[in-house]
Amino acid sequence: MKKSDLIYIWVLISSYCAGIVTYTLSMFLLYNEEVSDWGQLITWTAPTFFTVNLLLFILSIFFLKLINKYFFWTQTILFAIVAIIPVYIIPFLSGFFNFANISFPFTQEGFLFYLFFLIAALVSSYGIWVAQKRLNPKSFLLVSFVILIFLIITIILNSTIESELPLTWQLAFFYLEQKGYSPEQLIKVQGTYSSKSSEALYGASVTFADELEAKYQYIIFNNGEIKQYSHTSDDPKHEEPMVR
Repeated sequence: MKKSDLIYIWVLISSYCAGIVTYTLSMFLLYNEEVSDWGQLITWTAPTFFTVNLLLFILSIFFLKLINKYFFWTQTILFAIVAIIPVYIIPFLSGFFNFANISFPFTQEGFLFYLFFLIAALVSSYGIWVAQKRLNPKSFLLVSFVILIFLIITIILNSTIESELPLTWQLAFFYLEQKGYSPEQLIKVQGTYSSKSSEALYGASVTFADELEAKYQYIIFNNGEIKQYSHTSDDPKHEEPMVR
């Protein structure tokens, strides 16, 4: 393997890490939420980035060279434009097929993925330009080093917050396996608060696909029992006997 090939590999890895950092920080800053399953996020994004995105980058460079318009700014703009394409693949990888429509990148969930692929594309454009023009790679290495530092800090902070609100995905598992809800029906389960009761330490907020504007609050008891606490729906479709 040539040294130049290693540079391209490092560019892609650094760009992907930049996407992870962007997704995590955006989720926290925009929606005050944390990543509850890193493995799931990687499963949804890594195959797409290292296959579809890589192919789009290659085709973009080939197209710009073909029309004799290969400049850093044209490459960056084209990379940013095509970054929306892999967003449409996420619903299929995640199993949320009801999200597979043209408006998905403009939803709350889809916008986070677009930011992921957009920032990853911008970092890729800079790194690929440095490699293509055989420029001094020190500047990009510095950028990638900063990205890795932010990634480590983000993981540590997210893990600290996550440890205070576990059982979020246990609640999702409970619904899927015990109550018969499919991934298309149960689109979001997010830990939101801690109960002061010694019998029920954790709670979660649930959003259903047929009531996107409503949230259902549930309490998770220490014995694994889950009961509805409240909801914000005027015409609830998933109302259950509530705990008071």
